[in-house]
Amino acid sequence: MTDVLVYTTESRADAARVVLGAACAATGISTRLEVYGSGSLYQRLGPRHAPPPPDIVIWFGPFAARAAAIDNLLQAYQPSRTAAGVARDPDWKWTALDYSAIAVIGTPQVSTWQDVGAVPRLAIADPERSEIGLSILLVSLDRARQADGDVERGWAWWQERARAGLALTENDAGATSLVQVGSASHTLTLSPGAPPLGGLAPIPHAIGLATSSRNIDPARRVLDWMVSEAAAASLSLSPWQAPTNSLGGLWQGAPPLDVDWARQQYSASRGRWAQSAFAPIG
Repeated sequence: MTDVLVYTTESRADAARVVLGAACAATGISTRLEVYGSGSLYQRLGPRHAPPPPDIVIWFGPFAARAAAIDNLLQAYQPSRTAAGVARDPDWKWTALDYSAIAVIGTPQVSTWQDVGAVPRLAIADPERSEIGLSILLVSLDRARQADGDVERGWAWWQERARAGLALTENDAGATSLVQVGSASHTLTLSPGAPPLGGLAPIPHAIGLATSSRNIDPARRVLDWMVSEAAAASLSLSPWQAPTNSLGGLWQGAPPLDVDWARQQYSASRGRWAQSAFAPIG
């Protein structure tokens, strides 16, 4: 039997290896993982149609997955079982595999989005250069749009945050390191295990079947297992464990992420951030 070919992004590679290893052991189906940058993955899946075509794609976040669904690069498939309340494409072209909570690291500890505005110096992966940073920005803007009734209040929050002290880095690890060396008091991060921040929606990470899949039946079996309750122990923030992990509280404490709105704002928000006076330091 030909291996089920799985594409994923660099930021999801470690998590993908863990859950795929468990899926192979459980199903007896062998898989092969290929890791790409987000842009390269989309190009291989779409415009380039680079061989061999993948069977399954594990995405960072839901935004590129939704764009791929619209571009018919993913096929509709409803898994045999999914957790209650799990995020998904309206046409079942992707389903959330797990989530990342936007968290904060620093002293004194803060627990809500409102508290972040008052910290002395905040570090974040630069939304102009980092997909993680841009995702955090989009979640915060969507919160302002839904909870405050005006997305401009979200932009105003970031302008005020920049005046109070804002450090921008190349990536998420760099932002965390600034706190460790004392160059920032706090950082916003997606690092697993960091204290989650109340008031911001968690970010779903999508999984879907490629339209070009050549091994559709085994690919469906692998995907079914990965989004099932059996895979929960292999994932850092599984929707199946929402009643007992932090996910349930995060869902209740923030407006649900509007994936389509954020996807539509993806490029515009990155461009607006780039045109701001926010200056990177590393």
